Amino acid sequence: ERNCIGILFLAVRMADNAAADWRAKAGESAAKTHYDIVKDQAAQVLKEDVSWEGYQKANFISDDDFKLIKRFDKKPPEVQAKLLQAEADKYAELFLQLLVKANKDATVQYVLTLIDQIITEKPDMINWFMRTSEKDAGWPFDPFTRLLNRANAEWFTNSKASSILATLMVKAPSVPEDKVKFFSGWIKEQFNKLDDRDIGNAVSALQIFLLKSDFRPIFAQDSGLSITSCEVDSGLHMLGSVIRGKQKNPQLVYQACNCVWLMTYSKEVHTYVLQSKIIDAIVNALRMTPKEKIIRMSLAALRNVTPVEGAVDAMIDAGIVKPLESFKQRNWGDEDLVDDLAAVYNEVQKGLAHLSSFDMYKKEVASGKLDFSSPAHRSEKFWRENVTRFEEDHFRVLLYLKELLRASPDTSVLPVACYDVGEFARFHPRGRTIISQLGIKDPLMQLMTSRDPEIKKQALLALQKVMVTNWEYIN
Repeated sequence: ERNCIGILFLAVRMADNAAADWRAKAGESAAKTHYDIVKDQAAQVLKEDVSWEGYQKANFISDDDFKLIKRFDKKPPEVQAKLLQAEADKYAELFLQLLVKANKDATVQYVLTLIDQIITEKPDMINWFMRTSEKDAGWPFDPFTRLLNRANAEWFTNSKASSILATLMVKAPSVPEDKVKFFSGWIKEQFNKLDDRDIGNAVSALQIFLLKSDFRPIFAQDSGLSITSCEVDSGLHMLGSVIRGKQKNPQLVYQACNCVWLMTYSKEVHTYVLQSKIIDAIVNALRMTPKEKIIRMSLAALRNVTPVEGAVDAMIDAGIVKPLESFKQRNWGDEDLVDDLAAVYNEVQKGLAHLSSFDMYKKEVASGKLDFSSPAHRSEKFWRENVTRFEEDHFRVLLYLKELLRASPDTSVLPVACYDVGEFARFHPRGRTIISQLGIKDPLMQLMTSRDPEIKKQALLALQKVMVTNWEYIN
């Protein structure tokens, strides 16, 4: 794997601290990210006072545990650091015991926030949490999986529990397969929820979880995804849904692209990535977002899969050519972005070189992303040389154009589709008859009532070409 993985995620538990800098550089709005929301909630949680005396009197914790927590809680950071250094084993066991025995959600959240703070500021404590398995075979994972498995768990509890569990799993020398599969499934379940906080929990935990290469195929294979089939609820499909559906939340899109990037370093995942249509989602993100960090991460993920057979064709089909041409005209300060852009651009150009002009046109129409800047739409030479190829596969290209005229939500596509239908009618010997037989006149007539002047104009011109024999004379 490229060295940048180790550099970028050396301090994975603190990676989200860069979110504010990213937003400032990218010119994002002041809207809070998931990281901001979690950070603010954690600060509020740590302000609360827990009645440890009450837990002692109710025999939920022992006298020794009570003394340990009272010596630690609310103390200055330097005091806490000395305590952890001197009695790391006792505190690791104590915090897991508190998670198991706490009977109030507020206490659970308080302890989770303490653990998260400890392993962030003192990463060597993770090793001491691992050693608790010597006293309980299910530790250190069971207290966290139990919390995640609760019905109607509060989002902040899930946020901290999933983040800590992912970190422990990544650092552990080995993790029971049932635990890994449970966590992979839990992450995927969060993608089905409507609250962005739940989805934010999922992608944040997944970014950590996928740092371990052994976990990547397990997440890709989740829900029955196999070499020969792709279930619509696979983990990768869920990531694609986030990338496509959360364009108004660029931080979530970035994190989802980051997860795809991590997965594409594992060759076992390459086939799954192609079958899940994740390339379509990533290219769509490139076309729709102005955010440099999303562009950078998307290009890096695409570069990783360019050696895979069919990947470059999938990129071309998804409409990558135009955004790549646009990116080539910009001045980028990020060397990795420039390098990845050049690599993807070169591979796409090689792919295009093997395509005829009509093959390229078919791919453009099939992608649903028509643009007048493409030479085919304005070239009489193209239409004269290729118009009979529209007959291939029972006029499939014309039927694609018909569907675009009827249902495309992109108003910039409709004028181009109208123009192309008109050119077919103009150059094909039986063009007008074929268009009538395929029922393409009806959507053209409906577009004549459009409020968009360009759509209305091109629909009118196309109908004139369909209805008039000597168009050149009229023109």
